Amino acid sequence: MSGDFSVAPAPRIMYATPPTIKIYQITGEKLESLRQAFGSVSQDFGFMTTSLGIFFTALAALATLYHASEPISVTVTIFVVASCLSLIVALYTGIRWHRLRNEPTRIINDILSSEAAVTL
Repeated sequence: MSGDFSVAPAPRIMYATPPTIKIYQITGEKLESLRQAFGSVSQDFGFMTTSLGIFFTALAALATLYHASEPISVTVTIFVVASCLSLIVALYTGIRWHRLRNEPTRIINDILSSEAAVTL
């Protein structure tokens, strides 16, 4: 058997400067407001998307159920109520989400702009 047995190159050690670390002192009040802001924004977005899904599902069901010649049945009434309620919930939570979506970023920027940062 003939083969080329080459030796692997020696490992190289690379040195880099460590990143700058900044420590910010925040109060429990700011931390709690940040936690609530993240929670309410994601909760509003979740309710909005779920309500829109219910709305479009009920609308599709109405489009396939409703016939002008038939009297209004209980099924049609249920889907009309479901679509109206889900649209109202989607609009309410969508407006809340749109108004509050930048709140966590504002709180974080407020913390970062504070003069109490310690650089290590």
